[in-house]
Parts: sequence; structure tokens; C-alpha cells
Amino acid sequence: MSIDNTANPTGPARMIVAPEKLLHLKQGFEDERDRIANWLRENWMDLRHVDPPGSDPSSKDTMALMSQNGAEAVNAITSYVDRLTNIVNNLHDDAVSYGLIEDDNAHGFRQGLT
Repeated sequence: MSIDNTANPTGPARMIVAPEKLLHLKQGFEDERDRIANWLRENWMDLRHVDPPGSDPSSKDTMALMSQNGAEAVNAITSYVDRLTNIVNNLHDDAVSYGLIEDDNAHGFRQGLT
């Protein structure tokens, strides 16, 4: 595997992967996506809402700001998980193109025939 961004040094890089390594790479992205998504499912409420330690105005204002920051973190993590999902989907399409796996529709159709 190699990374190539010579065509556009300031833009996204292009990953060059040997076909025989494609499924392993896809599995790695899926595992990472699932790990982060599971963590987010378990922790999103703690990030979005932080109870103030006291009832004074300073505590309430500070925790409101902390909750706002946490909500922004949840949004950023959700966007990252979405990007990982897009990568996984693209790798899946590439694997189908290389004949490494069957298209989901073709596989389902074949299962229905047996």
C-alpha cells in the first residue's frame, strides 16, 4: 500500500492498494469505524450534557459551555464515522470490481435460488 498525493498536494491523498490486500484494509476500516461508533453510542449523552457541580451562576454557565463543546465533539465524531463508512463502501465497491467478493444483490439472488 502507498499514499500518493502528487497530483494535488493540498487535496486528499489517493491510497494505492494491492488487490490482494484490499479486503484486509476494508476490514481494518470497518473495525475502526465500529469501535468509534460503539464508543460514541455509549458516551454521547455524557459529552452532550454535563451537570453543574453547584447551583451558582458560574457553575451553570461553565457547564453549559462544556455541554456545548461536548455536543460539537459528538457532531465531529459522527462526521468521522460517516467518512469511515464512505471509505468502507468504496473499498467494498472496489472489491466487487476486482471479483474478490460478490455484489450484495447478486449474492442475495443466488441464495434465493438454492
